[in-house]
Amino acid sequence: MRRYPAILVKRAASVTLVARLARDFMRPHAKRIALAFLLMGLAAASTALRAWLMQPVLDNIFLARDGSLLLLLAGGALALAVVKGLSDYGDAVLMTRVGQRIIADVQKALFARLMRAVTRYRIAPFSRRRLPER
Repeated sequence: MRRYPAILVKRAASVTLVARLARDFMRPHAKRIALAFLLMGLAAASTALRAWLMQPVLDNIFLARDGSLLLLLAGGALALAVVKGLSDYGDAVLMTRVGQRIIADVQKALFARLMRAVTRYRIAPFSRRRLPER
């Protein structure tokens, strides 16, 4: 497929727009976003560790009939479930708050820009002519 210059110009404009929006609206929340990513990683790691924890359960408890590790492995599985639950909850709360805060910031910026545009172009009531700037 051939790429046409008009498509490249549109793509460059889109990339510029997304970069500006990310810089203006996401950068103030970078620490919260990084913490949410850290919590996502913690949740993924706890899921992987829970799967890894099943190997000693199968080998030692069921095959070797050794019940000495039963309480330890059960406690570990419970601790991993709590860690995963808390990290999933924290991630969801952080990302929801950040998302709603970004939306509110964009709406405030849009409203402020519209209000500046309205005051810049004062229209006389019942006429089509533009009033001079004061």
